[in-house]
Amino acid sequence: MPRKKRRRLSSCDLQRTSSHLLPLRSGFQRGYGGEYGLESSGDQTTAAKPGKKVWQPKNSFDDKMASQLDKTNKSLGEPNDTSSAPAHPLASSTQHVQTTSSPNEPAKAESPPPPAKAASPPPPSSRPTPPLPSKEQTKAAAPPEPSTPPPAVAPKPPAKTPPPKPPGPPPSQAPASPGKPISQDEKTVEEGNRFSADLRAKGLEAISTADSNLTRRDGEAFGAYHSYGQEKVEAFTEYINYTLQSDADLSGVLPIDPVSGDLFKVIADGVLLCKLLNKTQPGIVFEKAINLKIKSVHHKVENQNLAINSARAIGCNVINIGAQDLIDGRPHLVLGLLWQIIKILLLKRVSLKEHPELVLLLKPGEDLATLLKLPKEELLVRWVNFHLVNAGCEKRLSNFSSDVKDSTIYIYLMSRICPEHCDLSPLQEKDERRRAQKVLDNAAKIGCKTTFVKANDIVAGNKDLNFAFTALLFNEHPALYVDDTSNQVEVATLLEDDNAECTREERVFQNWMNSLGIDAQVHRLLEDCKTAEPLLQVMEKLNPTVVNWKMVNKNPRVQIKTIENCNYMVECAKALGLHTVNIGGKDIHDGNAKLVLGLVWQLMRHDTMSLLERLGGSSKLSDSDLVQWANDRVQAHFNSSSRKVSSLSDPSIATSLFLLQLCESVTPGLVDWDIVTEGSTDEDREHNAKYVLSVARKMGCGIFLLWEDVVEVKPKMLMTFLGSVMAVQRQKAAPS
Repeated sequence: MPRKKRRRLSSCDLQRTSSHLLPLRSGFQRGYGGEYGLESSGDQTTAAKPGKKVWQPKNSFDDKMASQLDKTNKSLGEPNDTSSAPAHPLASSTQHVQTTSSPNEPAKAESPPPPAKAASPPPPSSRPTPPLPSKEQTKAAAPPEPSTPPPAVAPKPPAKTPPPKPPGPPPSQAPASPGKPISQDEKTVEEGNRFSADLRAKGLEAISTADSNLTRRDGEAFGAYHSYGQEKVEAFTEYINYTLQSDADLSGVLPIDPVSGDLFKVIADGVLLCKLLNKTQPGIVFEKAINLKIKSVHHKVENQNLAINSARAIGCNVINIGAQDLIDGRPHLVLGLLWQIIKILLLKRVSLKEHPELVLLLKPGEDLATLLKLPKEELLVRWVNFHLVNAGCEKRLSNFSSDVKDSTIYIYLMSRICPEHCDLSPLQEKDERRRAQKVLDNAAKIGCKTTFVKANDIVAGNKDLNFAFTALLFNEHPALYVDDTSNQVEVATLLEDDNAECTREERVFQNWMNSLGIDAQVHRLLEDCKTAEPLLQVMEKLNPTVVNWKMVNKNPRVQIKTIENCNYMVECAKALGLHTVNIGGKDIHDGNAKLVLGLVWQLMRHDTMSLLERLGGSSKLSDSDLVQWANDRVQAHFNSSSRKVSSLSDPSIATSLFLLQLCESVTPGLVDWDIVTEGSTDEDREHNAKYVLSVARKMGCGIFLLWEDVVEVKPKMLMTFLGSVMAVQRQKAAPS
C-alpha cells in the first residue's frame, strides 16, 4: 500500500509548537532521538549500541517537525538570557528557524553571521538544557561532508530586549539580514503577514467607504456602542413629513428638520408614533385615547405604551423596546421601530385584494394558491422582473442593493410603466450618480416625487431605501392591465375575501407569532405553517428547552422530510402540555385550518398563562378563575355600582363597560368616562370597543384581539384580554 502523503510544515505549526516548546522537550527526546543515532528508553535518551540498527525517519512531516524542534532546542539551550526573547510568539518561533537538511542529503554551508558578542550567563531560574548528543554520536549518523569545508561559524549574539510596544495587531515579520539565507518557512510567514496587512487595509477602506455616514452612540455597557446611518434618519424624517403633513394635531412640530436630528425629540411624547400607526391600520389607535396635552412624564409613558403595544398588535417586533427607550430617543431602537411601521405602510397595497391583476405574475405551472402564499416583498420583485422582461431588459432583480446601483433596472422599469414621460435616455449618462438623479427626476414627473430617497442612496445600494422607492413606484403605477371579466381575476378576488372570519382569526394569530421575533416570518398562516418551522420557533420562544433542532430537517425538499418535521412539532407540543388529540403531522402539512388554528390558539394561551405563573401564580389558571378575579377587582373598586359577568360568553361584555371598569380598577384615572357611551347601538358598541383596547394598551397590555372580537363576544380572544390585564396588575403589585 503506498504511503499516505503528509502535509508540509507551515508557519502556523511553528507558531503553535514554539509556545509549548519547553514542556515538549522531554517528549521530543523520547520520540525523535533515533534521527541522531540515539535510542529512547523511558525518559532517558542514550546512544545506540554498536551494530544495533537504529530507526531512521524518512522525509515525512514527523521528520521535519523533529528537525525543526531540535534546532530550536539547540538555540534555546545556548547560554543566552532567555528573558530577553521577543514577546510576540510568532517572532520567537521564526527567529531561530533554519533550513534543515534531509538525513540523506549533504549539509549546506551557511553564511557567517555578524561578529558575536560576549554571552551573558543564563539566569538561575531558567530551565536546564536537555542533554545533547556528542560529536561522535552525531558524526556517526550524519551524511558524508562535502569536499569543500564550510566557513567557520561564530556563536550567535545574545538576544536584546525589545522596547515595550503598545497593544495592537502583531507586527510583520522583519526581513532577514542580507548574509543569512531565508528559509521556506520564513518566506511563508513573511508572505502571510504581508497578505494579512493588505487584507486588513482593504477591509478598513471598504468599511470606511460604506459607513462614511454612520453616527456612533455609546451604549450602556462598557465599550458597547450602536451606529446608525444618517441617510436613514433623513429619509424617515422626510417620509413622516410627507405622510402626516395634513394632521392638525401635529401642525406645531411638522415639518421636522431632517438634518438636525429633531426626529428623536419629536418622537419622545409618543403622539407622532400613534398617528403614524393609524396610517397603517385605521383605528388601531383610538384617537381620543392619545394624550395630546402632555402635562407630565406619566402622559408620555402612556402614549409610548399605547404606541408600542399597538405596533406589536400589527406584527412589529418590539422586543427590548420600552417606553423609556423611546422617551430618551435611543436612535437604533427608534429607527428600527420606524422602519417596521414604514415598511408595512409601503406594502399595504401590494396584495391581490388591492390589485387582483397581480395574477399576471403567475409563472408556468403555478396556481393562485402559490401566489397567495408569497411574501409581499417577493411579489414586488416579481412585478419588477415582469416589466423588465416586457421591456426587453436582460437584467433581473434579485435584491435591492447591488442590482440597482447602476440604475439600469429603474430606467427600464419606468420606461415600461409610464412610457409617455420616461424613456431610456438616462442610460447614455456614464456617471452613475447623475444617472440616478435623472431617474429621480423622471419619478417626479410621473407623480412619484420623493424626498426621502436621494441619488447617493441608489448608488450606494441602500437596501431599505431602494426597497421603499420601488414600492412607491408600484403604488402609483402598477401598470398591470387585464380584462376585468377575466376568470382569474374573479377567482383571485374570491380567494382573498373567502371565509372572512377565518382570515381575521389568522391575522390575529400571525401578528402574535411575528411579534415574538421569530426568524420565519408568517404572512399566510396556514401555508407558512406547513413546514412546521414557524411553530417550532414559537415553541422555542415559549420554552427554550423544548425544541431539539438536531431532530429537525433543515430546508426539506421532499414531502416525507417535511412531514417528519410536522410530526416532531406535534411531539414538542405534547411536551409543552398542549392537547394534541387527533392532531398529526400530516394534518399540519395539509393545512387543516381547524387543527392549525386550534394549535396556535393553545400556544397563545400557553404564553399568557405562563406569564401569569411567572408573576406569582403557583398553579395553572382556568377561564373561570380569570372571570372570578375580574369580578372581584371591579366590585372592590366600584362597590355597589359595579357590573358582574357570569362567563367569557356573557352578552353584556359587548358594551365594553365591564372591561373599562376592570381597567380603571387596575389603573385609577386611566379611563376618561366623558367619552364612554352606554353601548346601546352598534356604533356605540364599536366606539367603546375601540376605546377599551387603546386603554388597555396604555396600561401596558400586549393584546392582539380586534374590536370586532369584543363586540361579538369571542371567548378565546377575551381570555387573552383578561389575562393581560391580570399580568399588568401583578407586575404593579410585585416588589420592585
